[in-house]
Amino acid sequence: MGRAWAWVRRATAVLAVVLAGTATARAQTPAIDISDIRVVEGSGGGVADYQTTVTLSAASTLPVDVSWSTVNGSATGGATPALGVDFITAAPYGGGAVHFDPGVTSQPITIQVVKDDAIEWSPTLQLDEALFVDLGPPVNATIRKGRATVTLLDDDRSEPGLQFVSAVSDGTATAGRNRLQWRVPPAPVPPADILIAWTSGPGCVPPADAQPASAQGQRYISQDSLPVGAPGQTQIWAHLEETVGVPLVPYKRYCYALFTVYSPGPTPTTERVTIQATPLDASGFVQWSYATGSPDVVPPTVGTDAVYTVSTDGVVHSMRRGDLGGPWPTAWNPVALGKPAHNRSPVVPLPAGSRFFVGTESGEVHAVDGKSGAIVWSRSLPFGASQLPHLGGIQATPAGLFKVWGGQNDMMLVGTNATAGANAFVALDPANGFTLPSYTSAAMGGVRGMAVVDYGGNRTFFLTSDTSATLYSLGLGAPGAPSLTLSGLYPKAYGGASGSAVLRGDRLYFGTDNANLRALRLSDGAPGTRGTGDGPVKGFVFPDRRNGNLYFSTNGKVQAFQDDLSPSDPTLTSLWSVNDISNPSIVLHRPGTDLLYVGGGDGRLYEINVADADPQGTKKSVLLEPGAQIGAPSLDGPNNLVHVGSSTGVLYAVRVPF
Repeated sequence: MGRAWAWVRRATAVLAVVLAGTATARAQTPAIDISDIRVVEGSGGGVADYQTTVTLSAASTLPVDVSWSTVNGSATGGATPALGVDFITAAPYGGGAVHFDPGVTSQPITIQVVKDDAIEWSPTLQLDEALFVDLGPPVNATIRKGRATVTLLDDDRSEPGLQFVSAVSDGTATAGRNRLQWRVPPAPVPPADILIAWTSGPGCVPPADAQPASAQGQRYISQDSLPVGAPGQTQIWAHLEETVGVPLVPYKRYCYALFTVYSPGPTPTTERVTIQATPLDASGFVQWSYATGSPDVVPPTVGTDAVYTVSTDGVVHSMRRGDLGGPWPTAWNPVALGKPAHNRSPVVPLPAGSRFFVGTESGEVHAVDGKSGAIVWSRSLPFGASQLPHLGGIQATPAGLFKVWGGQNDMMLVGTNATAGANAFVALDPANGFTLPSYTSAAMGGVRGMAVVDYGGNRTFFLTSDTSATLYSLGLGAPGAPSLTLSGLYPKAYGGASGSAVLRGDRLYFGTDNANLRALRLSDGAPGTRGTGDGPVKGFVFPDRRNGNLYFSTNGKVQAFQDDLSPSDPTLTSLWSVNDISNPSIVLHRPGTDLLYVGGGDGRLYEINVADADPQGTKKSVLLEPGAQIGAPSLDGPNNLVHVGSSTGVLYAVRVPF
């Protein structure tokens, strides 16, 4: 969400100060890291040895020792190869110790992967399996990255199609470009060729076969000039005028069918994967677009390493930032979570690397490495170790408290959205997903929105969807002793709320399901309120940090209220409303400016100047996609870009201001 972005930006500056102040001390004691690896599982029985590497940040004058152990993920360990066993846990492969003599900075750890013939890959779920290697407490060193993710690429499915296909579009006023990208599938027999066929024009349909059919306006290309990559490798192919001898036309839709060809017999066998993409003129406001092939995407998140979104098939997508962005970053490997997310997810820069934290509709919470795409941990039924019970009904985005930014403890905070009386609010260890404390109440409804963390008060606030106790506040515990205990004047009923609260100073703002906007004074819980006149607040309120203004969307309006509460007048003042944007999205205010951005149901991204006397009459817009619903925007401030997704599964990078 927009507020999550602001939280990360503030925290990054604090993180830089903290690390600068401790650099001298850390130089005396080396830090330990362990590397992630991706391997093809193998077939035919038996086992295969693979190595991850443990490294020291600097040579030590003292010997260094650290223990290690394997941990089940979606991959399951066992003492010997057997049905359902993915890796070996018998000595010396399930755990041990790593020793560094003085001056040595790198040591390997060997794990054994079972080369089974069970088909684990599904073209629908697109899930790779994973296990983890955890480091224990070290001697004469500190831990910086203490968990390795070992991703297993299944190669047992006969003749699979290309995996994680997506498309990046840009171009000029006279010629456009679509870049298709994919992962080469592991298979018992490697693919011999990749064929791409396409049609174009309004309402085009991807070809059903790989044969030329010029009468349909269809073209055909063999990838002879781009040899098929190694299993698990990502590849990209650009469709532009040099490819076929004629220029592409911007804004003309192309429908592609990609075929992975396996040719052990006389007739090639192909499996069809489709994607649609539309070239655009990047000399205008839209710099590039990214098509997922999925019907929808959640609002994007802008992180240090990339831009992220999650599509409705549960795939996490990552895009390079900037005017020339769009394709997957160099180190990125696509990752599937199995179920979609419903809210924008935060990406958090931590000493071990950036982490993208996602809650999904199936009751799972995932931590994804923001640079590589490796799953760092998951809380879900397939990861059913005793420390990782199923949470149930997660739809909200996790929030966080971190010591490097001045918090008392490290905690990821998320609530469940199950049936009434069966909900919990849970604190998870950001390093491994294990449960810290949890809070349950028979009266607590589902938590559908993101919690807000009050660092100064060492507490968190969250809203529930029931009508008897809608706002909770929990204390987060003393240093070294995380806890979740009721604090202050809460829980307190405010009419039912399914969105997210936002904190500004000593005020907490949120909308309720009965179409009110609330402003609470934290010191005594004194409420201010005003009806929206147009249904519930969408998502959350965006406060202007320069003044007391509050911006938000409702069913058919974008509105601005002023927080001018006083003991004699607990009513928020309405400043203005824009009433002619169809189905407006959650709003985004660009900090320090008068500019507000919102997506519309007419395929447009709108820019509203909040200082204008008539914002409705002076607003500007850019048409992104006729007929599409444009979702909540996210800001890439350093690049002056707004990123926004559409109901057709396309994400756009738009130059601002208009």
